[in-house]
Amino acid sequence: MPKLLTIKKYIFLIYPSDLSEKRKHVHIEARKGRFRKSAKFWLEPVIELAAPGDFNRKEITEVTKIIKENEFI
Repeated sequence: MPKLLTIKKYIFLIYPSDLSEKRKHVHIEARKGRFRKSAKFWLEPVIELAAPGDFNRKEITEVTKIIKENEFI
């Protein structure tokens, strides 16, 4: 799983098996000890939460903000 970016506790990844999907997206993980949370965000046509996974609303809001701030990197 290639890491695209790590900001704060969040790791932004792409999965090679997802490259055939038509819409661009990114997976986000956060690890704490043995536990791992993950979520999926669509990046086009607009940034949109695809699957919240185990993240709470505050974390989703924070990740959304990070994605928007780094949209053109």
